[in-house]
Amino acid sequence: MQTTHKPFGGNIIRGCGEATVRHTRTGEQPARHKRLHRCAGMVLAALFATGCGPHTQSEAVDVDAGMWNAPAVIELANTDTVTLRDLRLFIRCNERFTADSLPLQVMVLSPDSLRYEEHVTLRPVPGRHPAALNRVCEWPYRTRVRLTDTGDYRVVIRPVTPQQGIEAVGINIVKTQ
Repeated sequence: MQTTHKPFGGNIIRGCGEATVRHTRTGEQPARHKRLHRCAGMVLAALFATGCGPHTQSEAVDVDAGMWNAPAVIELANTDTVTLRDLRLFIRCNERFTADSLPLQVMVLSPDSLRYEEHVTLRPVPGRHPAALNRVCEWPYRTRVRLTDTGDYRVVIRPVTPQQGIEAVGINIVKTQ
């Protein structure tokens, strides 16, 4: 550790990439530095709490668990037009869902009425759960997507063939890492 003398009665102690000022006589930091560190800590905590964590938006709609064959319409409110996001489709299903593939028709309607439609086939991983618990299966749909318009996007998800045992369908939107 290297010590450099400071002309106004303090020492700058350098080590591990940080610089701290300590009073020469008592070895304590001056009061103004303590206040500055406290304020900086509060500002950093506020920034972390408001915007530095992962941003997740999740929307789902219940469907007929007996036989799902009608389109499920999910509305997504968008105000952020610059952030890249990953879109993940998910279903909540019960023990009656036994299919090894789930063909879906996914249509996205933007606020300015543009329409994007495609067929996707999802492959659920077979699993056994206690009867009281429902299974949630999730798949990546699109990565690094930018929703360029403000307003409500509508995602319409429809099974190509009727499906039993699916209770809800939805989409998770996560800020791209």
